[in-house]
Amino acid sequence: MKLKSDDGCGTVIFMVIAGLAIWWWFFAKVEENIATLYRNSAIDHSMRIHVATFDAEESDKKYNVNNCEMSARLRNANIVALMDSTEKSQSQDVGFWCEIGSYDEDGPQRIFFSAEFPTNTE
Repeated sequence: MKLKSDDGCGTVIFMVIAGLAIWWWFFAKVEENIATLYRNSAIDHSMRIHVATFDAEESDKKYNVNNCEMSARLRNANIVALMDSTEKSQSQDVGFWCEIGSYDEDGPQRIFFSAEFPTNTE
């Protein structure tokens, strides 16, 4: 009985699987270093409005998340200060928040917004 020579099909399958694994590994690592800043709306609290994406390539894995969270706290503190200065009641369900990863139109809604000024940089 004579064995058929390899027609390259196994090699192609291996290369495709290896390529997909490398692609997934690279983009999974990149995605965990990205943070996205969102806000909602006083008109529709269920809205997820994209404000900014923090995607700098830094050696510190928390660099983007820390900057995003600092920005959210500062912006929320500005909302509080504006409401205090105009003597209007503050809406507790309007604000800014961060999520790890790229912008996603669908996702959880926030009901609590951390505010701090001056904001802690850690």
